[in-house]
Amino acid sequence: MGDPAPCDRPGPGPRAEFTTLLQEDLSEPDFLAQVAGHSFVLCVEGGGVDPSPKAWQALEQGAIPIIRSHSLAAAYARLPVVIVPDWAPGHITPAALALWRAQRAPQFAEGPARQKLLHRLSLDFWWGEILAAWEEAQVDGDVSHAKQFQVKH
Repeated sequence: MGDPAPCDRPGPGPRAEFTTLLQEDLSEPDFLAQVAGHSFVLCVEGGGVDPSPKAWQALEQGAIPIIRSHSLAAAYARLPVVIVPDWAPGHITPAALALWRAQRAPQFAEGPARQKLLHRLSLDFWWGEILAAWEEAQVDGDVSHAKQFQVKH
């Protein structure tokens, strides 16, 4: 996690001293470079199936996503993300950021922890989670959706 990149203008309101607000649209490579240059990324809901699609890119680039709590928050449970109840200024402060960074930064350091994180971002990991849940449902006798879910190898 690098130091924050210089910003065109401070972010809005009470977070102005520690946020970057971009003034123009960026290409995907430039956006990812900006993400890689920051410790945190606010991942505001995008309105799609995954409320925080930028969170995955942030993790891949070595930044800690901050997302608002939502119905899919449990999917992030084993990832080094910060989940806040809402975007109120009191939830995201310099002191909180320092604590969150200290707690989560080791997962981004090169080595086994980083490899484990990258694996958790992979399709193989999530497919394994789906299969494990399916097998558990079969063992528990909850096969109410069995006809809808067919595994083809």
